[in-house]
Amino acid sequence: MVTKYATWLLCSLSTVVLIHSSALAQAEKAVVRIPSHGISGTIVYSGPGVTDIVSCAHGHDGRNKAKPMKLDIYGNGEQKAVEIKLMAIDERNDLTWIRLFDGPLPYVCPVAPKGHRLGAQCRSIGFDEMKFPVTDRPATPYNHAAFTDTRERPWHGRSGGALVDGKYLVGVCHGYAGPPNHVEVMRGGFGIYVNHATVVSFLERNGWQFPNTGVQEQRPPMQHLTQPGVGKPAQPEQRGSRPPLFRPQAPQRQSPGGC
Repeated sequence: MVTKYATWLLCSLSTVVLIHSSALAQAEKAVVRIPSHGISGTIVYSGPGVTDIVSCAHGHDGRNKAKPMKLDIYGNGEQKAVEIKLMAIDERNDLTWIRLFDGPLPYVCPVAPKGHRLGAQCRSIGFDEMKFPVTDRPATPYNHAAFTDTRERPWHGRSGGALVDGKYLVGVCHGYAGPPNHVEVMRGGFGIYVNHATVVSFLERNGWQFPNTGVQEQRPPMQHLTQPGVGKPAQPEQRGSRPPLFRPQAPQRQSPGGC
């Protein structure tokens, strides 16, 4: 089976790229490529006219702050120009909440309910070096402080991508420790992910409505902030966390067809 990989732009259209995706899981298809900023993101909610994406903040550093976002999202191949807004940013904890004013989209990886107990084996999903297909690698968590550390290290471009436990998002890719090479498992090296509790707290502080039941049915909030460079920008939160070591942001590439 062949599905289409649509490119979503702010105020413009882009070429549709065809890729084979029959072997991809639901969570893999919910992870989006953000080539304008060299990072990945995850669709955590999609309803009529609204799709919410969680990603990292460091892709919006420096000259990227005012840059329009471009997203590549699995869908039916329809070409659309849709509004994209940065709803909230937490630079200290390296999180962003991005809203796409379109939906519903077919693939979602919901944030795990509050109190979710992390399994012994997770998956790390994102677009290494902005290349197709999406990278889906094992991630073995062993530390659950302000960040979740994993035995396996992610690579550049996977920043903002998903740490997945079963069908749920339980973390956001932040960086890695150790030398900048492709060695996934090495002595003294580890992957670093913003943990589940921090993601939940970030969304709640910014108006995300989590249900009280164990059923994951997130409802988007009503208030709207604007993307930096377009009206009043979202204000970064100043909350403590340990500083990043290496943050795997990929070099930005302009072609929607690959890197």
